[in-house]
Amino acid sequence: KIAQQWIKESGREISRLKGGYKAFRSYLLGELEEFGSHFNPIILGGRTGSGKTIELKKLSNAIDLEALANHRGSSFGQKVTPQTSQINFDNNLAYELITKREEGHKKLVFEDEGKHVGSVFMPQSLVASMADAPLVILERPMQERIAITLEEYVVEAQKAYRDAGFEDGWEQNIQNSIKRIQRRLGNQRYEYVNRLFEEAFKKQKEDGSLKEHEKWIEYLLREYYDPMYDYQIQKRSERVAFRGNEQEVQEYILSFSNNAINSSSHIGFAK
Repeated sequence: KIAQQWIKESGREISRLKGGYKAFRSYLLGELEEFGSHFNPIILGGRTGSGKTIELKKLSNAIDLEALANHRGSSFGQKVTPQTSQINFDNNLAYELITKREEGHKKLVFEDEGKHVGSVFMPQSLVASMADAPLVILERPMQERIAITLEEYVVEAQKAYRDAGFEDGWEQNIQNSIKRIQRRLGNQRYEYVNRLFEEAFKKQKEDGSLKEHEKWIEYLLREYYDPMYDYQIQKRSERVAFRGNEQEVQEYILSFSNNAINSSSHIGFAK
């Protein structure tokens, strides 16, 4: 109320929420709980580096959970800026859902995530709806996946650290990320990928070349991420509605979003 009065005295008339922030927060949490009654989700999956986030940005009915959480959703997902708090994640997600509903969307596309993105947890209502949603798999050749991963986790990430004034922060972040998966990799593979990374970073400092980074990226994709993701997809194979390349997936999702197709007919589209 006081802030509203100050702003009014400066010449701007604004509305004040009845009940204040607590009422607003309660309203947003209510919207999250009612997710299932407003939307049908579609899940966009694919191996690491497939460019799922890139495809989400092309869709008007998509919500980027990783962007809302400020985390890439993996062991290497930490960014230079702190991750969003749980309260802000809930509020921003609810706002996105309200916006999509007002735009008239009935089907929403989400990236294939677990129950949490980094340190923030998704609402139970959304987790439950996503658990039964049709799964669309984006497929890309390995070399394209390496290029996408290199651009996001090396080129863009290094720039973000430089812009934030942490010139050496990126190297330490990657080393910490590799350390986090040491147990799953096993000591031999951990030492090997760590050596590949150190050699790549040394080469970059010598002549500015990023080419050597492709080696540790490809190794992690083949030896760590792909087997883990393939195992998870195999357990949910009955939910896979479609597989295809970038253009095919875009066309399928557009068709799905524009038509009321029941789950049994989704399976008929599978390739």
